[in-house]
Amino acid sequence: MHSNCSSSETCTPTPSCRICFQGAEQGALLNPCRCDGSVRYTHQHCLLKWISERGCWSCELCCYRFHVVAIDMKTPWQWQSISITLVEKVQIIAVFLGSLFLVASLSWLLWSALSPQAVWQRRDVLFQICYGMYGFMDLVCVADRPRGAGRVQRVPALASRQPPLGRSELR
Repeated sequence: MHSNCSSSETCTPTPSCRICFQGAEQGALLNPCRCDGSVRYTHQHCLLKWISERGCWSCELCCYRFHVVAIDMKTPWQWQSISITLVEKVQIIAVFLGSLFLVASLSWLLWSALSPQAVWQRRDVLFQICYGMYGFMDLVCVADRPRGAGRVQRVPALASRQPPLGRSELR
């Protein structure tokens, strides 16, 4: 809290945001948790930015879980477009076509194994070879899914250019 003091007046603390340290001139001050005193107030936009950067929906001081409701949603035609490289476009198309092939292959395998109209196919040697190949490819596709796709991995070429962070820089 800031205080407005003059030599002849008593000091009256004015509330301020515990994140940006600005007063009500930057927006309405909220009391989002059980904290009291100088850390009681925060601006809504400061709190939302803090939550998104920390990735935690509770106060680090009093452990109160914030109850935040998003009220300012953009409509889909106002969304910002993303830019992707040609390699990423090719990868997206390959994943889509591979998934489509997997679904079609599994459907065909199930139909040909269970359908009474496919009895003649099951007797054919060429069918049995294709059936085995499709079954093997489906097993490989299902078993070889990407591991750790959501994790961020360090690129060795960039890692050598960046100095390591010290203890004081991590806080």
